[in-house]
Amino acid sequence: MTLSCGTLSLVFVLALLAPLVAPLDLSVERQGELAVLTWTDANTAVDGYWVYRDNARHAFVSAGTLRYEDDIGDGRRHTYRVSALRGDDESPLSLEVNIRSTGAPDRLVYLGVPLLALIVVFALLADRHTRSLDKTMPEEEQDEPVLLTDRLLKR
Repeated sequence: MTLSCGTLSLVFVLALLAPLVAPLDLSVERQGELAVLTWTDANTAVDGYWVYRDNARHAFVSAGTLRYEDDIGDGRRHTYRVSALRGDDESPLSLEVNIRSTGAPDRLVYLGVPLLALIVVFALLADRHTRSLDKTMPEEEQDEPVLLTDRLLKR
């Protein structure tokens, strides 16, 4: 079977009139401090793709490119989605993928653990101080709320 030039044009026009579908198989891989996104596309004749990061348009990728690299050295978790673009028409968004840079847990360990240790130490010291005050107060005053200034004035 042979196709004539008119048939090819008709196929091309029908492809342009077909509604855009969301890019498929979006995946993300961490390479150092980069998030590398890849996807496939079932659309024909697209002008490019919008990459959404954290639910906002982040970058435009030209047609024929099914890959995008993003710097994620900020130590935060990011979500990504991609849409196809043809003229003023934009496809629905792809399924969402998530990634976090490797620096985030390290920062949490370096900053969070010492901070947690300080909180525990202060809580223990405050509890110890409260217990020592309770032991020095007469029994009849322990049931009543007493202001610290009242205690200091009685001494």
